This record gives sequence, C-alpha cells and structure tokens, in this order.
Amino acid sequence: MMRRFRQLVPLAVIAALVAAAPVAADESTSALGGASDVDRAAWQGKDDPWSGYDAGYDAGQDVVVGCDGAMGCEAAIACGGPLCCRRPGLVAGMELPLLQAHYGACSLAMPREQVALPQCTPDFDHEATPRFWLGYETCDGLAFRVRYWQFDHTASAVDAQNGYYVEAGVAAEDLDFELAQSVQFGNWQLEVAGGARWAKVSDDVLVRWEEYLDVWARSFEGGGPTFAVAARRPLGIGGLGLVADFRASFIYGDADLALSDQLLGVGDDIRMTVDDQVLEVYEIQVGAEWSRTTCAGWRLTGRVVLEGQVWELAPGPGPLGLFDTNLGFVGPSFSLAIER
Repeated sequence: MMRRFRQLVPLAVIAALVAAAPVAADESTSALGGASDVDRAAWQGKDDPWSGYDAGYDAGQDVVVGCDGAMGCEAAIACGGPLCCRRPGLVAGMELPLLQAHYGACSLAMPREQVALPQCTPDFDHEATPRFWLGYETCDGLAFRVRYWQFDHTASAVDAQNGYYVEAGVAAEDLDFELAQSVQFGNWQLEVAGGARWAKVSDDVLVRWEEYLDVWARSFEGGGPTFAVAARRPLGIGGLGLVADFRASFIYGDADLALSDQLLGVGDDIRMTVDDQVLEVYEIQVGAEWSRTTCAGWRLTGRVVLEGQVWELAPGPGPLGLFDTNLGFVGPSFSLAIER
C-alpha cells in the first residue's frame, strides 16, 4: 500500500506543474502584450516624417513642407517622387519664346506727286526672344526675382505695283524686380507677384520710292509698377500640370520722335520729344508644365505654353500715318527652370 502511494506522489506533482504552466504563460503574455500596446501607442504619437506622403501621392499632389517641417523634409524626399519639400535656395530659369510681332499696317499718301499708295504690312516671322530670371526663395514660399526679356527684329514688304519698299524694325525689352509669394489652395498652386519694371520700346519705318527715302523712328523708355498672377494645377500623372500666367505693367516715361523726309517735302531731320506718356503692357501664358524633384532636393520644371503680349502706347504726334501706336507679340514659348 505504502509502495503504491509513493509511486503516485511524483505523478501528482508533475500533473500539478503541467496544469499551472498555461496560467503562468497567459499571465506573462498578457503582461508583455500590455507593454507592447503602450509602446506602440507611444511610437504612433511621435512625429512621422512620412506622414502625408501616401495621401499626397495618391491624390497626385505635392506635399508642401514649410519652415516648421524642415527637419522632416530631409527624410521625406523620394527619388523622383511627387513630394515637394520647399527649402530656401536659388531659383533660376531660361525661356525661349518664339514670338511674331504684329506691328500693324503702314499707309502713305503723297499729294505732291498726286499718288495714293495702298496700305503695306511688313510680315514679321516667329523669332527667338530669350527671357531669363534669377532669384532666391525662402522655405515659406516668399521669393525675390529679377527677370529680363528682349525682342529685336525687322521685317519688310514690297509693293511691286507702285514700286515702293517698306522696312519696319521693332525692338522691345523689359527688366523686372519683383517679390512673389506662392501658396497652396486646394489642388491649385497659386503665386502672386509685384514689383517694378523698366521697359524700352522702339520702332522705325523706312519707305523707299524711286529715288526718294523717308525714315520715321520712335523710341519710348520709362518705368513703373508690374503685377502678376500665376496658377498651376497638377494632374497627378507623372509630374504633369496645367499652367496659366497673367501680368500687367504700367510704364511712365518720355517718347522721342524723329523724321527724315524726302517724299512729302515736309523737311529733313525733324525731331521732337513727347513727355509724360504712358505705356501699358499685358502678357498672358497658357499651357502645360512638367516638374520633378530629385534626390538632392532640386526641382526641375519644363513648360510649353502659348504666349501673347500687347504693348499699348498712348497716342502721340505721328506724321504721315506711318505707324500704329500699338504692338503685339504672339507665339509658342519653351522654358526650363531649376529651384533649390
């Protein structure tokens, strides 16, 4: 009897230990699980530099990080991705508009010769007219820029029936100093800019008939305010977007006029100055843009747009009716810009 009892005691102890083991394991697991939940909640409460990336990527929008997000921005740049981290640095670009000048028609009447010639319109071709800009942009989207553009080309026309030749030359240039602020408004990226512009425009007309020659020249130079609004709408397809720009400038200055006449007998080398004239300049661009942010933080942008300009000079004295006071430019434009 005692022998059987001694054999059963070890078996009972083993059974008790086996029964208690799951309870201890459950308590240990519960304790560890509670600690894990606390750690996970604490980790999720920390700032995540990737927060907003997936949302911006799925929506096809740039996630703009300002001054407060500068530290997270370093970790958030994806190679070639849509994420845009704005950092202070230089902005520079070059644009090549292929513009055609619309100068208007030239007409000439010669009562002394009792000849009235029809209107003759010099035909300008599409010409390369470069534009450059250089500036600095802060991390909150405020930028200072300097922009320069120039046009200097000639065109001619021949009236074979009446035997006269007309040549017209147009030169225009402007230099802008401006402040610009860019903001995000829903799916749109907007920029408002304002500053000062220096501008100069000159045109001349040469009319030759037989041995007679007339030359009419005009030049205007001045300065004034300029204002611009730009909009970009990302499409969410490989960095593509739609763009539209509008700019208006009001230039105040003086105009110089000169005439050398042989056809009408008015006189030789007549010169005059017209003070306090106003030149209005309106510019518009509409087209498409492609942009990409590199791993090093550089943002590359290329544009293809249709550009139009109107230069409206207040009417002044114009003998012979040889010129139209307004100028226009229109044509495609291609640009490449880089931001850091």
